[in-house]
Amino acid sequence: MRRLAIYTVGCAIALAGCSRAVGPPPVPTALSPQGFGASVSPFARPDASGFRLLFSFDKANGGGITPVTNLIGVKGMLYGTTLAGGGSSACTKGCGTVFSMTTGGVQKPLYNFGSYSGDGASPTQQLAEINGTFYGTTEEGGTSTACPRGCGAVFSLTAAGKESVIYSFGSYKGDGLTPRAGLIAIHGTLYGTTSAGGGANGGTLFTITPSGHETVIYSFGSYKGDGLVPAAELTEVGSKLYGTTIKGGQYGKGTAFRAQFSGKEVTLHSFGHGIDGAYPRSRLIFVQQAFYGTTIEGGKYKRGTLFVLSPNGIEGLLYQFGKGKDAAEPEAGLTAHVGTFITFYGTTAKGGAAGKGTVFSVNGVGSEAVLHSFAGGDGSEPFSHLYLDKKTLYGTTAYGGTGSCTGGCGTAFAYQL
Repeated sequence: MRRLAIYTVGCAIALAGCSRAVGPPPVPTALSPQGFGASVSPFARPDASGFRLLFSFDKANGGGITPVTNLIGVKGMLYGTTLAGGGSSACTKGCGTVFSMTTGGVQKPLYNFGSYSGDGASPTQQLAEINGTFYGTTEEGGTSTACPRGCGAVFSLTAAGKESVIYSFGSYKGDGLTPRAGLIAIHGTLYGTTSAGGGANGGTLFTITPSGHETVIYSFGSYKGDGLVPAAELTEVGSKLYGTTIKGGQYGKGTAFRAQFSGKEVTLHSFGHGIDGAYPRSRLIFVQQAFYGTTIEGGKYKRGTLFVLSPNGIEGLLYQFGKGKDAAEPEAGLTAHVGTFITFYGTTAKGGAAGKGTVFSVNGVGSEAVLHSFAGGDGSEPFSHLYLDKKTLYGTTAYGGTGSCTGGCGTAFAYQL
């Protein structure tokens, strides 16, 4: 399996009001239907009629390849990054790019990483935007010599394509190393995580100003059962930060955590008990007083789960992926549409009719539909969550398409709901 950058039910209605159980929590398979309505949302149509291939990435002429990013929308345009490509000789396959794209699929490279000594390399997650300037992280590059290919960087980029590295990780003892998650902006300040480094070498939670002043506010692995290796962007709710880690916890298969801006952190849930999900790589989203997310493995079929989590740490499974030709192995987080019904949309890196990944929907009572199965020419192995604009979902696949890479260079796509 290819991996990038690495590696009781009644309580569910008012999850926030439940007290935390002692020991491993029960694992219900669905929420009570009274909470969200008992029928499938009209947006969930299990057919491919809404799918549209927007763009096939290609390494020819220095193009960006392998988009693992989540797209963001700003003033009617889409923006994202590619892990490789771009033409820089500083990296074997190119150091990656930032690109813009119209909703009709007209793509324009904005910046090629590796353009100067100390530049960032290999951006892996979505961009954040503050007052027209983009901010992001790269897994490698920067000026630190503590890592063989650099310990990663935070960069800024104007809409015109002017890039600057505002911080290089590994700049002091206990600093974070190798960020694999994007940044979020809160009141003009950026927050993020690194997958390694910190006082216990389990990764860090950090804050950085747009001018580049960085502070580690928490080091993962600081106590027995703490999470290790955070790899997804954070979520801010009620002046607290929430997130997931791929490893660590009571069972060594990842955690969900809560942290204060001051740095005080607590593990909310340890994944991996019984048929519980395992190895969450996705962000958490907060919908109707509960958090929702995905795990890559675990569940009855051992190919991933969609879980619900209260702010107090009570967890349950809404859906278990992987039966037959079902969607399987969701690397990315969820996107929610909340109206008369609640519907979650996402992607899986595997599963579907051709085993190359899917776009799926799950409603609030756990009814799932595969909306599109990737077949290779239209994309393969999506690692990104979906961006919803009105009634259209936008996303990327890491491989596939018509580009001149073995297995394809990746695609951008749209799905009309």
